[in-house]
Amino acid sequence: MAATKITLPAHSFRRIATPAEAEGKRLYTAIIAVCDLPKSWENWQEINPAPVQRTDGVAKKMADSLQNEPQLFLFKNRGITISAEQVAFDNKTGEMHIEFSDPAIHGLLDGRMTYAVLRERLEEVSGGFLEEAFIRLEILEGFLEKEELVGIADARNLSIQRSDKLSSKMRGLYDAIRASLANEACADRVAYRESELNGEKDVDIKDILSCLICFDSEGFDGRNHPMMVCESKTEVMAYAEKEGERLKKYIPLLPQILRLRDEIYELMPVVYEKNGARFSALNGVSISKTKSVELPFSRVRSEYFIPNSFLYPVLAALRSLAAVSDGKAVWKTEPSAFLHKISDELIGRLCEQARELRDPVRLGKSKMVWCSCFDCAAMEALKAGM
Repeated sequence: MAATKITLPAHSFRRIATPAEAEGKRLYTAIIAVCDLPKSWENWQEINPAPVQRTDGVAKKMADSLQNEPQLFLFKNRGITISAEQVAFDNKTGEMHIEFSDPAIHGLLDGRMTYAVLRERLEEVSGGFLEEAFIRLEILEGFLEKEELVGIADARNLSIQRSDKLSSKMRGLYDAIRASLANEACADRVAYRESELNGEKDVDIKDILSCLICFDSEGFDGRNHPMMVCESKTEVMAYAEKEGERLKKYIPLLPQILRLRDEIYELMPVVYEKNGARFSALNGVSISKTKSVELPFSRVRSEYFIPNSFLYPVLAALRSLAAVSDGKAVWKTEPSAFLHKISDELIGRLCEQARELRDPVRLGKSKMVWCSCFDCAAMEALKAGM
């Protein structure tokens, strides 16, 4: 294989001094934009020939994190490690020069799943959230023994399997959710445990819990909102564990809640572009370059990648339509018709805030955004005598 020389901009570059420098082995770290990740490195993976599992739970969580919190991806991902013939950095241009020459000892050593997921996204998505994401690159130079490099890769991939054990409370909640979705299109695609996430089971139960929590009208009001659904899946799980018995009241509404989530996804670009604005110009929104995005609950396809921080404040605003009677939640009115009636105002408020904030992470964490959306729906419900 011919040598490969890559020049790419680096946000930062540093040589890490180590005792191994006496043996000619050097270690460097760099921060680079995800958009600059070289496609040619796909051909330099012989150094670590183990197959890459792109469709398991880890890959899906990585892709979700990249889309919903691109600014934090650098800190949430351990990065990519390569072995190179040589590396140099030009302080004047801010460019890094990397050379591979021997495929047996040069190329992608660790983080190949990260590389695969990122390159996949770069092929599928145009602009948007990818332009805000960075990745840490670790470069090993001067390592000449393949066995030594394989040992490094193996050691870094020793993993401790996380327990999928559920509490009795969560088992009861999951059983109720499973029964409510039995006749839905997503029924066989829901992964109730992290270890189940794969190509066939691609709907994370945490996403379903997030939608359910948005409708907890007893736990939240006009001043207190379920903002944790945009902040932390860990907090979502903790809330479900703590308030599981109350959340069961809302499970009869769950199939419709999930369809509402996808309806909002469909409506958002249509509403925003009514007045000539370009939806894909909003920070965090991207257009698929290769294939449309299948919405998980309606199976409708969209050309857009839309962050959860755009969807959840609008979805949660509709909890004013849920009422609890005799320990069971019911709709005060048909929610889909209500959504379409107020969609211009409700989605318009969200998109205006997205345009002003220019940051999807801040959007999901802004109490003002949540309050504005909720007030819009609550006022309309009040006018209708609900």
